[in-house]
Amino acid sequence: MELQNLIEELEEIVENATKVPLSSKCMIDREEVLEIIQQFRLNYPEEIKQAQWVKKERERILNESRQEASNIVEAANQKVVQMVNETEIIKIAKTKADEIVKEAEMQGDRIVEEATSEGDQIMQEADVRANEYKNRAQTYADSLLSTVESMATIAKDTVYTAYVNINNSYQDAETLLEKVSSARQIVNSKND
Repeated sequence: MELQNLIEELEEIVENATKVPLSSKCMIDREEVLEIIQQFRLNYPEEIKQAQWVKKERERILNESRQEASNIVEAANQKVVQMVNETEIIKIAKTKADEIVKEAEMQGDRIVEEATSEGDQIMQEADVRANEYKNRAQTYADSLLSTVESMATIAKDTVYTAYVNINNSYQDAETLLEKVSSARQIVNSKND
């Protein structure tokens, strides 16, 4: 029996129920209503169950991607702290690295927001078109995983760029110190 027929039958039972005198309440056949509820459960569409599963899976994947982005940013922050020393040139490099890490965090947040927004939109369409979503569930999962993979790749590349920039600044600072030391030796040798 189709769900629509079960709902109509339930409405008919309520509409035709015997009214309790001096009250707005009515009496219905309990067994008849429970049987219709049982029929409803048996006919509960598989597509709706699958859509609920996909929604939970999407939330799990988004939470994992947020955690992964947070871990990447935390690792980047720890790497920056390890590489920083007390010289003035390295402090400037640290400031630049902090800006790059902040930009990476903003990009990661934006990617997560876009993935969340896209996931919400897909879930709304799934609720409206449960039968259609049954056929597209696999495609949606692959697309979402691809988005998460892209987000992780972008975050990794951004952190790597920050690392390279800091390393280059450090190398520049060492070169500058070597030049200063060499110039002092020349000046000192001329004074002798």
